[in-house]
Amino acid sequence: MKLLPTFILLLTALPALAIEPMPILFNQRPPLYYIDADASGQPMYAGLVFEKVRDALRRAGLPVQFREMPGARVVSQVKGNAEPLCAMGWFKTRERSRFAQFSVPLHRDRAWVIVTRPEHEATIRKLGTLKAVLAQRTLSVTLIGGISFGDVIEDQLRRYPVQRVSAGPTTVLKMIEAGHGDYTIVPIDSLEDHLARVDPQSPLRAVAPSDVEGELVYLMCSKRVPPSWLGQFNAAWQVGR
Repeated sequence: MKLLPTFILLLTALPALAIEPMPILFNQRPPLYYIDADASGQPMYAGLVFEKVRDALRRAGLPVQFREMPGARVVSQVKGNAEPLCAMGWFKTRERSRFAQFSVPLHRDRAWVIVTRPEHEATIRKLGTLKAVLAQRTLSVTLIGGISFGDVIEDQLRRYPVQRVSAGPTTVLKMIEAGHGDYTIVPIDSLEDHLARVDPQSPLRAVAPSDVEGELVYLMCSKRVPPSWLGQFNAAWQVGR
């Protein structure tokens, strides 16, 4: 599919070109924000959180330019603080709070799950917790790179050797299907989207560890974003709830 390089949301209530559209960066995470095809086969942005963010920006009269890019580059752009920009749908972690500012919460994740092939499901279910699964050395884990899994999961991941790859949820799930790693950790809605939209015949199984809960996601913005911009967005978001 041909990817959209950018998607510009301009507000007709504002004078043309009076305000430079601010970049809103995102790394694809279906069904929350991703690139899909419309009825004619043309690429388009879609997703539950994308649509709500887009609508709040319209209500606030804030022109933006949506850009899809790898997760590691998104974080680098926010941390570099070279320009005003925000990233859509990111956890508010201790590390990120040192270099970024955040909007009101956009969405609470359902708990992330361990995803594996059928031959490992019983073993992982018996272990019961993410801590126990990571601690055993007979199964290998392959994780999405360039993102944070939230402070709770990251505190566990730091204690054990894990493989992170530069790929999104769909690619990592396909890797597990193909035997490149024995399990991964993803949001349950990403797995459901994979099974419904990408590979309905997938053999993958989900196990919900008892020590993992869903976390909130936000707009994560560089320090150059004016507080007034975030205030306008936050107010418009609350109106649309």
